[in-house]
Amino acid sequence: MPFVVAVSGFKESGKTTLCLDLLDRFRQAGLTVGFVKHSAGCHGGPLIAADGDSGKGAGAAIPSLLWTDEGVRLEEARSFDIEEILFRFFPAVDVVVVEGAKFLPLPRVWVGPADPPGEVKGIFARYDHRTSGDLSRNLYGGGDEGLLAQRIIDLCRKAESTGVALYGGRRRIPAKSFVADFIAGGVLGMVSALKGAQWTRDGFSLFIRSKKEEGSDA
Repeated sequence: MPFVVAVSGFKESGKTTLCLDLLDRFRQAGLTVGFVKHSAGCHGGPLIAADGDSGKGAGAAIPSLLWTDEGVRLEEARSFDIEEILFRFFPAVDVVVVEGAKFLPLPRVWVGPADPPGEVKGIFARYDHRTSGDLSRNLYGGGDEGLLAQRIIDLCRKAESTGVALYGGRRRIPAKSFVADFIAGGVLGMVSALKGAQWTRDGFSLFIRSKKEEGSDA
């Protein structure tokens, strides 16, 4: 878990300016950083304006999260890939539905009457609510949503692994089942002996941060 420090004060007191100055200094010291803006109301613009006074030092590359009573919104001005998105935001869910992403190598349902471009891969089913469907051709129509959902559930269960996900940084490291079982057995054996350890549906999360040795640049 990261160390968390709050910067508080009344409106227009200079909180954001100080936060961004501190974040920039932490980065210069070699630390990784994140910014959370806690607000009672909505916030329409970017959390860190790259062209504003508060954004000049730290820039817009800092992962920033708006936290309100209605939920959270993340901003990070850089490119992401699906693997990192799943690692950061959905590490313990069973199914994630991605809308769009035509050219990612994912299992895919193609929606609508138009044929997909030839370069779109991974289509295992088509869906058009305006048709009656033809399951012999993997075409699902209006009223077939339950059947399509069950098809996806079956695919999900068939693809289920041992339940162990190993990451180096933000990239998943493939692990054979016997290696995953060995890791899981050892960790669960030790964790279950800890006071307060309680198994949940989401399982346990273990994060190991690499430590720089004194005088080392690695």
